[in-house]
Amino acid sequence: MTQEPAPYYLAARYSNKNSAGKAYNPIQTIIFEVDCDLSAYRFFEQKERKWYVVVIGEEPSSQLQERLATILFTLTRGVRVTLDSGTLAELMDRRAEQTQIGPWVERHYHIDQE
Repeated sequence: MTQEPAPYYLAARYSNKNSAGKAYNPIQTIIFEVDCDLSAYRFFEQKERKWYVVVIGEEPSSQLQERLATILFTLTRGVRVTLDSGTLAELMDRRAEQTQIGPWVERHYHIDQE
């Protein structure tokens, strides 16, 4: 049995929603404006009480990868993380569902966390 290659993604952890938003918002704009096949997610992990920003999809050009990484890890000082297989699978499933709806789908859910 051959294992499928891991999908392309970048993930960063933040201590609060505001910090995560400083990465998520410009990345969302870039994904909308640039010719790429990527999705961006910002979510709160209850157990850790931390926010995450994840960019996932088809591997973009090296220039775009560098731009995204600069936003996530340098400008907004996110901590680079590796996602566990369950979280990664959940995001991939969500991405697959959303791409069936259309090329640009935006949804926001609000939770009390801080």
